[in-house]
Amino acid sequence: MPARPLENLMRNDLKVVSVFMVFIFVMIAGMEIRPQDKVVPSVPPVLPNQGNNQTQELTTEVVLSKSGYTNEGQSSQEDFVLDFNLVTTVEAELKWADDYGSNDNFLLEVSLNGDSLGQDQGTSGTLKVQLKAGTDENLAGNFTIKITCKSAPGVVGPSPIDRDKGNSWDLTAMATHSQEGSP
Repeated sequence: MPARPLENLMRNDLKVVSVFMVFIFVMIAGMEIRPQDKVVPSVPPVLPNQGNNQTQELTTEVVLSKSGYTNEGQSSQEDFVLDFNLVTTVEAELKWADDYGSNDNFLLEVSLNGDSLGQDQGTSGTLKVQLKAGTDENLAGNFTIKITCKSAPGVVGPSPIDRDKGNSWDLTAMATHSQEGSP
């Protein structure tokens, strides 16, 4: 028995409507997930200001960037002052590449106003110390970063002569602080 024209017409209409609905759904879904359609406000972080209930905008910036060399068994020291109204974090990072022999061993220590607050030691080529202020705490003050070359093994090949006397390094310190005050 041949198909009836009305049934064929209804099947085709349902197919067209179904395809059209899928197309509309894909268009709507696609519009909702495209990042360029979303507006994300750029708002700096704010923390309560000590002493009153106002808020302060915070910024993170490099406050010290130095390169140097430390002999094996010796220490180098870098000092800097942070006198902002509010300092919430300080991070020191030491990087070096071993120049002779096996991995050199460094110690990185960070002190605030004479009190040691953190240290890291290793042979990886990168050491980090991160300090975070607690509630109602301010990390402003006089900082000292001490870099110690604990060992610099430098025997290369069959030679018994230690060629490694120390190592060059790069030091960076970053701080998150209020915009008021000056480093």
